[in-house]
Amino acid sequence: SNQTASFGSCSLSLPCSARERTPEGGGWPGGRLSEPLPAMLLLWVSVVAALALAVLAPGAGEQRRRAAKAPNVVLVVSDSFDGRLTFHPGSQVVKLPFINFMKTRGTSFLNAYTNSPICCPSRAAMWSGLFTHLTESWNNFKGLDPNYTTWMDVMERHGYRTQKFGKLDYTSGHHSIRHSERGSTNQRSEKV
Repeated sequence: SNQTASFGSCSLSLPCSARERTPEGGGWPGGRLSEPLPAMLLLWVSVVAALALAVLAPGAGEQRRRAAKAPNVVLVVSDSFDGRLTFHPGSQVVKLPFINFMKTRGTSFLNAYTNSPICCPSRAAMWSGLFTHLTESWNNFKGLDPNYTTWMDVMERHGYRTQKFGKLDYTSGHHSIRHSERGSTNQRSEKV
């Protein structure tokens, strides 16, 4: 009988022997071995074949090369973050070695402005790249429309893996956000 393993359009068939192999029968040193060898060999060959197909698949090498050349993007946004904590070299208010490390390896926006003095509209503008009047997010109860594309969506389409943490506040609860994160909502509880 034969054992067959398939991976995609490739298959591998190995003959199996039903008799036990022993040292006396020209088999294996150290004892008896029966059917597990062909099954384990089949599993091992299947794994190696699967890995080879993944590595040699058309375009796989090109995707890895592009991913290796693409820069990492980390955007840290903070409300009321005193610039003296990190941006003034002589300041010893608080030591933040990881933020300072990222600052030395990246770009700091020391003179940035918002499109709106209100939280949700300014974040909707920042995530979408549009002015507040174009996002039509006028207050904290109407966030970015679910049909708008954010720059994180564009980065994902170009091979980046994106992750969002913390207080995003650009959705007002009705925008679909990956990773089950939600912004502030406009739902109100009423007493009956």
